[in-house]
Amino acid sequence: MGTSGNLTKQIVAKLSKSIKQFDCKIITDLGSKQSANNIFNSTLYFGNKISNDATLSNADIVILKENKVLLIVEVEESNKTRPKTIIGDIYSILLSDRIKINDKSYRLNGTEIIAALVTDTKGKRHGKYIRLERRIQKHLVALKASGLCRGINKIRIIPSEVNDIVRRIERLIRLEIGKDQR
Repeated sequence: MGTSGNLTKQIVAKLSKSIKQFDCKIITDLGSKQSANNIFNSTLYFGNKISNDATLSNADIVILKENKVLLIVEVEESNKTRPKTIIGDIYSILLSDRIKINDKSYRLNGTEIIAALVTDTKGKRHGKYIRLERRIQKHLVALKASGLCRGINKIRIIPSEVNDIVRRIERLIRLEIGKDQR
């Protein structure tokens, strides 16, 4: 996440309005706990008990429905994001078994990951991230087949220009949450 978190805040604001019909809760770690009821610390960890030696990262945005973690969204706001940053975001979630939000722990089960980053959509970097998504999907299939990863269902990487990223993320999340309704 960038230092200011402006895009992440825009995404949360847009989602708060657009997914009310799905009865989901949006969690973010941006802002002050006194400023809104969806501001919480969301810590990803492996194992059954959270401790300093088991925590991996904090999620930018988490979408919950009926005590299930539907989506975890990581937003890289810099247009200089390198592939290893996206890989780190994704694999810190892949390696996690659970996420703790405030005082409650949730098992990752059927969770989808969205990694969004700002980039020029006409250059080679855009194509690199499309290829990276395919490659990571293959790893996910192999991890699931081996039993090493049971909690993550799908991974999406969204490379987009800054003026279109909020719309694309919101559209994809609405689509994914709508599938969960069936």
